[in-house]
Amino acid sequence: MPRDVIRFDEEPVLVKLDFAEGIQVEGQYGVDWQYRVNDSAAVIYLPKEGRDALKDCGAKAGDNVAIRKYKRGKMWVWDIERVTESKSAPQATPQPESSRALPSEAQPVFQQLASVLCAAIDAVSEAQKYAAGKNLPLQFSADDVRAIALSVYIGNQRNGNGAHK
Repeated sequence: MPRDVIRFDEEPVLVKLDFAEGIQVEGQYGVDWQYRVNDSAAVIYLPKEGRDALKDCGAKAGDNVAIRKYKRGKMWVWDIERVTESKSAPQATPQPESSRALPSEAQPVFQQLASVLCAAIDAVSEAQKYAAGKNLPLQFSADDVRAIALSVYIGNQRNGNGAHK
């Protein structure tokens, strides 16, 4: 089953690294490093600058990291930070109060559901851009995003890719 590809922009995205080292791959614009994240539910691709920022933050396998990509002048800047239990999540991605009260066995489910919700948002955003390029206005509602995310989550559970088996 293909994994979701997580993309980055100015809003930090929280992911859990499956491995500390990425796999070197040939990307659209040259060499990238592919990392499996969120218990193999998704992958991320980082250019050399992103990989260097990830190494500089000292992240290891199993660590949660907040990744943000933004433009400074004409250059893309990668801001990557380890998120520990003693540190709160970055401002742009606050965790709901309910996540702090979850028992430890519920945390993987919470993280997986959050991951598929983020992926659904990215998917509808890309679909809307694509449709606009074809001069076909297309709008998704919050209910559409929820339905897409839940469909992916349920499919993952059925295929044995979920947190609980």
